[in-house]
Amino acid sequence: MARTKRSALASLAAVTALTAATTVTGLVASTSASATSSVGGAISPGEMMSRAQFWVANSVPYNQGAYAADPEGTTYREDCSGFVSMAWHLGTSLVVTDGGPSFTNSDGSPNTTYDTGIGAFTNLQQGDAMAYPHDHIWLFDNWTNKATGDFTYYAESNPSDPTHGPTAANINNSSLEGWPTSGYVGLRYKNVDTTPVTINSGNTTDSTYSVYNPDSKTMTLFGVGSGGHLGFTKSTNGGASWSNWAEANAYWTLQGTPDALYDPDAKTTLLFARGSANGAMGISTSNNSGASWSNWTQMNAYWSNFKGDASAVYNPDTKKITVFARGGDGRIGYTQSSNAGASWSNWSEVNAYWNNFASDPHAIYNPYTKQITVFARGGDGRIGYTQSANDGASWSNWSEVNAYWNNFQGDPHVLLNPDTKKITLFARGGDGRIGYTQSGNDGASWSNWSEVNAYWNGFKGDPRPVYNASTKTVSLLARGGDGRIGYTQSGNDGASWSNWSEANAYWNNFQADPTAVYDPDTAQDTTFALGSGGHLGYSQSVGSGWTNWSEVNAYWTLVNP
Repeated sequence: MARTKRSALASLAAVTALTAATTVTGLVASTSASATSSVGGAISPGEMMSRAQFWVANSVPYNQGAYAADPEGTTYREDCSGFVSMAWHLGTSLVVTDGGPSFTNSDGSPNTTYDTGIGAFTNLQQGDAMAYPHDHIWLFDNWTNKATGDFTYYAESNPSDPTHGPTAANINNSSLEGWPTSGYVGLRYKNVDTTPVTINSGNTTDSTYSVYNPDSKTMTLFGVGSGGHLGFTKSTNGGASWSNWAEANAYWTLQGTPDALYDPDAKTTLLFARGSANGAMGISTSNNSGASWSNWTQMNAYWSNFKGDASAVYNPDTKKITVFARGGDGRIGYTQSSNAGASWSNWSEVNAYWNNFASDPHAIYNPYTKQITVFARGGDGRIGYTQSANDGASWSNWSEVNAYWNNFQGDPHVLLNPDTKKITLFARGGDGRIGYTQSGNDGASWSNWSEVNAYWNGFKGDPRPVYNASTKTVSLLARGGDGRIGYTQSGNDGASWSNWSEANAYWNNFQADPTAVYDPDTAQDTTFALGSGGHLGYSQSVGSGWTNWSEVNAYWTLVNP
């Protein structure tokens, strides 16, 4: 419903003189947003969108006479301008006309008390508002194709349409949200914080058996040797040389592939692996770059008999670590630690909407939207996901990513591009082809599955992505049916891909899937894979190619990377 000047002024009076008769909608936090901003303070575009999504998730209706809460309990008017005020975390619900406090002046120009004009619509960035003076305002989300004008947005529109988004539109349309496009003015919040979010290299992909410590500039690699003993080797010179394999500790014998995570606040590397005795999930930690390790201990005793390997994420805002794993009954469980792994919550099921999972979970934390997303393959071969925007306090129901492909094999793997803020999910189809799907709105919607390219097929292993922040290039590596490691690259975040090529021909007959890690100090990607005979090799990115495979060192032979 359009906001006329008269109704806007009437609503303004309601802002300044709330009475006991005012309706306040109570929200159930099915989806929340973790606030790092203060009321009226600097706020990132990612947090704006997380707050917008909160009202969408709670189906806040349009009602100029009612108020609804934000994630922290502050209330805002349930109309278009109240919604944008909430998303920007303002101290009051503005209106879209003069008469103060307002988004625009009477002539339609920006009201510089709160915002500034962006000029051409091509300058729109995430979190900006589009105001039709005296009548309507909504929130710009992301360009989905800037060249053609396609984008997504969030809005409160009318009583028959609760808060909605991300909604697709085109900036070249003659009208947007029912008003002539030519009459809109683009606004940017004066306190928007566009400081880039720092993501350490391990947080752009789901965690794995290699990890980079940016404080000590150390790459560490883990693997399970014969007898189930877990070893590690490390390099402090960008992979030019490696320490001898050494056992992390001898308290447990293990199975499966270990998972490593670096906590930059506690300066601690955490290692998770499944015990061979009863499938219990264990943890060992080091706070001196691997010089010594704590004894293996069971994370907690609430679950055991795990069927698969762990996936861990770190939330730098709450300093909390969340670990996911697949139980023997095919359910996905999680446990959390707020003290760098010293203690853990009981294992809990993520949610009960799906079960009988056939793959391990793979999780990623998005620091822009403060949201954790977990992916796994169901027993029916479909890829599902669940999300939490309140650091695991609650989870959305499992949903299928999309239905364009099914009958997937193996595990899905995920990458977050810190430059485009886009999530890309990769998985191997039942026909041995590698597919991918993308989301530019943190999982609210997904593109159709597409084949990365058709130059190779018959893949035997799962695809593993790595993002090079120096070259802005995504590299995807996977093991072919002939045991060779192939790679494909994209310099435009998945819009197109190079043909699959062999990483190099120095080794072949690989026995396990590769993993890769980015070293920001050398600006190189390093990929690791288990060769025949249990020898672990590595190759490093050089321009658009890779160095010859070399053995990390010959001190151990491995049964699992």
